[in-house]
Amino acid sequence: LASCLSSVSNVKFLLVKMIGVKRNVLNVKQKFEIIQKLDNGESASSDAEDELNERNTVSHSAALRSVETLLDYVGQR
Repeated sequence: LASCLSSVSNVKFLLVKMIGVKRNVLNVKQKFEIIQKLDNGESASSDAEDELNERNTVSHSAALRSVETLLDYVGQR
């Protein structure tokens, strides 16, 4: 049981790290898209902010589902 809990802890740690890296990559990509819109003379302020918020919410929800699935798999939830 102790080794199983240790493995779960390690997997959760890795998932959190991967989620952080993915979020950073998405944020850089989103900022680049905003800059491109501004360079093209498009209005990017409120539309871009809404899009950023929506994408962050979606990635956060997906991350939570991944952790929940893992916990279900090991019977910890």
